[in-house]
Amino acid sequence: MNAAKIAAIVLIVAGVLGLAYGSFSYTKQTHDIKMGPIEICAVLLFSLTFIAALSGPSLIKGLIAGLLGLFCANVGLDAETAVPRLTFGFVDLQDGIPLLAVGVGVLALSEMMLQIEASLTAPAGTAEADAVRI
Repeated sequence: MNAAKIAAIVLIVAGVLGLAYGSFSYTKQTHDIKMGPIEICAVLLFSLTFIAALSGPSLIKGLIAGLLGLFCANVGLDAETAVPRLTFGFVDLQDGIPLLAVGVGVLALSEMMLQIEASLTAPAGTAEADAVRI
């Protein structure tokens, strides 16, 4: 199967799922309005459990990733009271952390860690070992 066929299949599946989600959005909105603090806490605990289950053998890494995601999601103005949370006095952070900045930062951080690991595991005296100095 070539890439065009796979892209077409994915596009069709995404379109069908989008239509299904759009048709049930009114029902979802009326249900979401009824959610209180206890239900929201339960959804957050479920999401952390789900992240931990998908993280594989390293449970601690999965939980740290989930908590880091919750920390990043809390930056900005509170939706109900408009009180700044975790902005540290920066007006630019009142809208939250930009998704593009987080994406580029995560990719750059993973690449830096891969380069450091490669330099630490390379034999001494090679170009790879001398490329990164800690």
